[in-house]
Amino acid sequence: MKEHPGVKNVILVPLYPHYAMSSFETAAEYAKEVYRKKRYPFEMKVIDPFTATPIISMPLPKACALMWSRISITCCSAITAYR
Repeated sequence: MKEHPGVKNVILVPLYPHYAMSSFETAAEYAKEVYRKKRYPFEMKVIDPFTATPIISMPLPKACALMWSRISITCCSAITAYR
């Protein structure tokens, strides 16, 4: 929070198109737990995995653009993580 004190929203987007407890669920639940314990001032939303949508067969840039268009807030930056 020191680096970005004005953050109002954080959105967790799955990097995997499938649901798997060992990847998505574990990470999402851990993030929710930390969020609750630390009582951050921002709002946090977790986007569900997107297995059931045609997005899974799209090229990555197009899929990302579609996912961002479904989120109803204006984003000033995005942080991605790779495993």
